[in-house]
Amino acid sequence: GTILSRAQRVEIGMLAARLDRALADFDHPGANRAFIWDLVHFASLREKVAFLDTDQRKALAERVLDRFAGTVAPLLPALPRQIVHNDLNQNNLLLRPQDGSVSGLIDFGDMIRTIRVAEVAITAAHLLYREADPMSAMAQVVKGYARVLPLEVNEIAVLPVLIQARLVTRELIVSWRRQANPAATTSYRDDVSRFGWEALARCDALP
Repeated sequence: GTILSRAQRVEIGMLAARLDRALADFDHPGANRAFIWDLVHFASLREKVAFLDTDQRKALAERVLDRFAGTVAPLLPALPRQIVHNDLNQNNLLLRPQDGSVSGLIDFGDMIRTIRVAEVAITAAHLLYREADPMSAMAQVVKGYARVLPLEVNEIAVLPVLIQARLVTRELIVSWRRQANPAATTSYRDDVSRFGWEALARCDALP
């Protein structure tokens, strides 16, 4: 993924919110499934920390799991829920070649009913790769989203940890799948993992 401008990040946040606003009253029997990428169930990934390749990464993942248990888990029952896209990473965003403005999104295969704020967290998490200043990148996505769909106090409270939880989720699933079935995981790029751990280290250093 390319580094995006401030305006693009705000625009992506707005797009995510427009989608969620449109999906607010949508329902489907397939949306209520157990799904390893569902951030609501992040705590259950703790058993996969053993698959990470360094003690430093294991410790970082454990810290995020602990933060989730302390900050997010108690608020989960209070958070608004609906069906969301659940995978707004840069590969799923369409940009116009003329000016780089956001024209649409693809790949609805991860859709699920979960906490609505997961959409914002996932979108922001994937925009932190190679970003020197994670706080401002997060803030721009949130600003765009909230312009269309205002966030509740509890949603804002869980966002920083949920963003880290998404980054950790990817690396835990990739490490686990690599060891379980190496042939099937060729689509996971190593450079993305490197950027993911770098982004996590930057988030970990924030107050």
